[in-house]
Amino acid sequence: MADDGKFTEAAETYGKAASLDTSNQTYLKLQSDALNKAKAQELREVAEHECDAGDFATAVETFNQALEYDPYNQQIIDERDEAMKRAKAQELQAQGEHELGTKAYAKAVETLKQALELDPTNQKVQAEELEAEKKAKREARKALLASLSEEDKEAQRAWKPTLRQADAAKEVRAAAIRM
Repeated sequence: MADDGKFTEAAETYGKAASLDTSNQTYLKLQSDALNKAKAQELREVAEHECDAGDFATAVETFNQALEYDPYNQQIIDERDEAMKRAKAQELQAQGEHELGTKAYAKAVETLKQALELDPTNQKVQAEELEAEKKAKREARKALLASLSEEDKEAQRAWKPTLRQADAAKEVRAAAIRM
C-alpha cells in the first residue's frame, strides 16, 4: 500500500498489525513512517495548489514543511526547488517594475532579464523587459543627442570668429571683383 502512495491506509494496516503483535516494534516504526509520508503528501498537494495560485513563496514554505515529514522525497524536493525559482523570479519582477517606475530603465532591463532566466515562460515579464529595453534605448539616445548638442554649441562658439573672418574676406573679394 505504501508503495502505491496510500500512506494513510498503510498506517492503519501497520497499526492493526502492531496491536496484534505488541512485541514487534517494526510495525510501529512502519506505521510512523507511513503517517509521516501521508502528511508530507498532504502538504505537497497544498503547496501545489499554492503554486497554481501563483503564491510561490508560500508554496516553498509548505514544501519545506512536507520535507520535515519526508526529507528524502525527491518529488517534493524538485517541486520545492522549482517553486523557489519562481518565487525569486517574482521578487525580481517586482524589483524590475519598481525600477521601471523610477525610470531606472537600464537597471530594469537587467533585473527583468534575470527574472526571465528563472521563469522564461512568464509573458508579463517578457513584455515588461521589452518595454524597459525600448525606454532604456530612448533614454540613451536622448542623452547622446543632448551631449552632441552641447558639443555642437561649443564648436559653433569656437568657430564663430573664424567664420566672421571668412565672411569678411569674401566681402573684400567680392568688392575687389566689382571694382
